[in-house]
Amino acid sequence: MSYLRDRAPLAEHEITTEIDRSIAWPGQALAYKLGEIQIRRHRREAEEQLGSRFDQRRFHDAILAIGSVPLPVLEQRMTRFIAEESAAPKPSGQEPVS
Repeated sequence: MSYLRDRAPLAEHEITTEIDRSIAWPGQALAYKLGEIQIRRHRREAEEQLGSRFDQRRFHDAILAIGSVPLPVLEQRMTRFIAEESAAPKPSGQEPVS
């Protein structure tokens, strides 16, 4: 509890609720973390492969459009997103956001 109290901008009640939830549903916390790790990996891959064509807004839109899916489906969709972004013509006069 002291870890969250020292590092998270949460009220005492929220800290207690988060700890209780993690104890009761440890798989949920694990699933969230695994999803975060995979999304960060896909973003890194997209940034590396697309270079100056990488657009943070389009990446976030693609992630959010997928919704709640199993990680292998996320993998397939993000691979397709990177391929489609690579093949798409670069919009003239617009600088990508990174």
